[in-house]
Amino acid sequence: MNENVKKVVTTGPPVSGMFPPDQENLVDPDSHAELDYERCVQCGYCRLVCRVYNTTYAERDYAGGRNRILKSLAHGEIDFDKEKIIDAIYQCMLCGACRTVCPVGIDTLEVFQTYRHTAVQKGVMPEKLAVLRNSIVTNKNPFLESGTDRFNWCDSQSCNEGHMAYERAKEHKRKIESGELKADEIQEHLVGYFVGCTSAYRNNELVTATSRILDKLGVKFIVFPDEECCGSVLFRTGLDDDAMALVEKNIEMIRSLGVKEVVFSCSGCYST
Repeated sequence: MNENVKKVVTTGPPVSGMFPPDQENLVDPDSHAELDYERCVQCGYCRLVCRVYNTTYAERDYAGGRNRILKSLAHGEIDFDKEKIIDAIYQCMLCGACRTVCPVGIDTLEVFQTYRHTAVQKGVMPEKLAVLRNSIVTNKNPFLESGTDRFNWCDSQSCNEGHMAYERAKEHKRKIESGELKADEIQEHLVGYFVGCTSAYRNNELVTATSRILDKLGVKFIVFPDEECCGSVLFRTGLDDDAMALVEKNIEMIRSLGVKEVVFSCSGCYST
């Protein structure tokens, strides 16, 4: 998070309008020089490139219009409205197109993800976000699919290379748990393939192709039997604490197997 944005989000006196009186506000409007949305010059460049706005034509749906709404709320110029906050913050797809054309250099992705995190902390978030969170926590994926189906893609007929990697992983894990192997004493350069939810449940072609490429290159790799969601979707929707818990669990799982290098075929998993 940009330190300037972090500072004004987490400090400063509450101001009427953004949240009900008993709650701390999202921003401190007195920190004009440091808060990115105060630097917006309303040039409209972001409106030209925003795919959401060019579908809905709603002022709230491009960065400049969204900034104007949030600024008005922070200054008490318009009344608090939970649905208005949710619409302004969560309609953004976080594609970053607005950031690339902003003449002032506002990091819109940082700003809007910060808004989402703060809104979640205050209980201002879409109801469906709770459903998504529960699916990830319970089933280890955001698609409401069973966690037991995560490795259906790697049966011996549809992807033998992935199937062999999965079988190697289970045997490797068994040896470590039984004490036959110690993770910190493994000498071979073991590569782990972090498949990710989208590849496992929605884009099997990608994970199959990746497995075959690794095998063709002679890379001895395993997949992770206890792999969980990487947390990318949680980070992007403001559920940072839940996302960090998943990151820590996955890192511990990877280390416990003595893996030296991790390969990703999903950009979301890699960036997380």
